[in-house]
Amino acid sequence: MGAFGGSFLNQWLICSCTPFYSNVDKSPASGSINTLQADGVSLKPAGDSPASALTGAPKFDKSGNLTPDFYAVNTMQPPYQPSGNKAASSGDVNLADPSQATTLPAQTQQHIGDLLNNANVSWAWYGGSAWGSAVSAAQTGASNVIYGANLTAPNFQPHHQPFNYFADLAPGTTNRVQHLLDGGLAGSEFIKAIDAGTLPQVSFYKPRAT
Repeated sequence: MGAFGGSFLNQWLICSCTPFYSNVDKSPASGSINTLQADGVSLKPAGDSPASALTGAPKFDKSGNLTPDFYAVNTMQPPYQPSGNKAASSGDVNLADPSQATTLPAQTQQHIGDLLNNANVSWAWYGGSAWGSAVSAAQTGASNVIYGANLTAPNFQPHHQPFNYFADLAPGTTNRVQHLLDGGLAGSEFIKAIDAGTLPQVSFYKPRAT
């Protein structure tokens, strides 16, 4: 992990980098920039923040998703579907609505998939809980069927799919077709590949959130 936060920052698994939002101060996400103290590190306490944890939880002037130097440190959604943000009403169904404050722009840093491609090593990320179903649901506006904490549902978590944040794996690219694969419910498609001996040289499997 690159910072104290939720599972979103496990993008370090594939990139060893913290997501960046260029010009976020002029973007729909400008209201999500944290306010820091003079040390440039600590969150600025709110004026009514309890003086001691014995009297209550701390309150902050602003504790959002982004740092003042434009890094995303709390959960933001992929720019591509499946995403926790639906497509714009008149926009491309393959994209998340960029006007939403929690939609992160496509990332361009080098990731491990790039290094594997450059070395001619085959690889794939198998998205658990039916990546394919999540893509289809998002494109039809039924993403609420897939996402959430229902123990009996697929429980697909878009922010647990780190490669879906990167521009070189955008919808329509050969890179995406070859490397972002459907792991299937309960890993069924991933297990089929194991049984058939068709796994690439490097395989990632992300199980369902539950």
